[in-house]
Amino acid sequence: MAKLPYFLGLGVACGLPFLAAGCGGNNQEARSASEVGAPQHETVAEPDLVATVVGTIGREHLAKDGYPLSRIADIIDVFKPDMLLIQVRPDAYKQLHLEDASFEMTYVNGVAGTAGVDTEPFDWFRDQDVMPAAAFGAEETPSKKEKAEAKKGGKPQPISVTALKTDIPPDPFNFLVAPDIEPDMMDAYKAESAPLETLGFLSFADANNDDQSLKIWNAMSARIRYTTGYSALARRLAWMEFNATQAFMKQKGSIHRLMVVANVRYRSALEQMVAGYGAVLRDPVALQKKTDQAHDSVPDSVVVEWRREIDRLRDGIPKHAPDALRKIYLEKIAILQAAVDKKGSCCVDSAAFVPKDI
Repeated sequence: MAKLPYFLGLGVACGLPFLAAGCGGNNQEARSASEVGAPQHETVAEPDLVATVVGTIGREHLAKDGYPLSRIADIIDVFKPDMLLIQVRPDAYKQLHLEDASFEMTYVNGVAGTAGVDTEPFDWFRDQDVMPAAAFGAEETPSKKEKAEAKKGGKPQPISVTALKTDIPPDPFNFLVAPDIEPDMMDAYKAESAPLETLGFLSFADANNDDQSLKIWNAMSARIRYTTGYSALARRLAWMEFNATQAFMKQKGSIHRLMVVANVRYRSALEQMVAGYGAVLRDPVALQKKTDQAHDSVPDSVVVEWRREIDRLRDGIPKHAPDALRKIYLEKIAILQAAVDKKGSCCVDSAAFVPKDI
């Protein structure tokens, strides 16, 4: 019997399908594109570092439908971060006093812990940067006496704080005090920072849209550029970047999937920061759409923690505190109470955020 050619012998051994699949389906040479006329499918390795930055909207999560807190838990499930940076001051985080930060950070910290994800704090500010001067017993604008002395060449007239009129009531967790703007810069400042004064409610998609985030950041940048001296906002951003980078660098090499959660005002700047680490950015909206089973409620453990935060805030109101400082505490309590009453879901009337004396 004549010896069969090699390729026909292989066909007898494996059957005719070898023309498409090769013997056992694992013969890579037999499956090459040149032999079977089909494109090769190569597995693309994931980058060494991928990151996603999720913007939040503070108390507005509770006020209107469109951005439930559960969207963030969905992303944690899908993205599976190795590290999650949250917008909380490190000292408050170490003491487990997350009432120092916006109420949604307690939620993020809670669901991250349930998912087994390490969280690291990175926020920074001085209390006087986020509270009105009157909260510390100081006047926000010069008195008539001070103005008169300044005109006579006596005591220097302090710079007055200029606040733009807005229909959006301040969120004590997320707003800095109004910046000092020189009069000849005021028109440019108003024009360029206008998006912040009409920010209002954002849906999840809007809060995590790159174009919208950049628009907000440009307005935030105006607050830095037109403020006299080094502004509180500039210091906060610089320290946020420093703290975040310190946390990341301590575990660099073991972190391959980095997630950052912060107020939408800072999202674009933080995206630039993690891109500087060499990270490839992932779109939060696209990630959330990949979730197999969306979260639909806030864990009871988070609601319990919000109640504890309310108690700590009530106990923490200084005796004989100025009215402005007391109001800050009561505003925070009102937001947390709304979160407890609705178990972190929407929607509450804006009247729920009005501080109530205790």
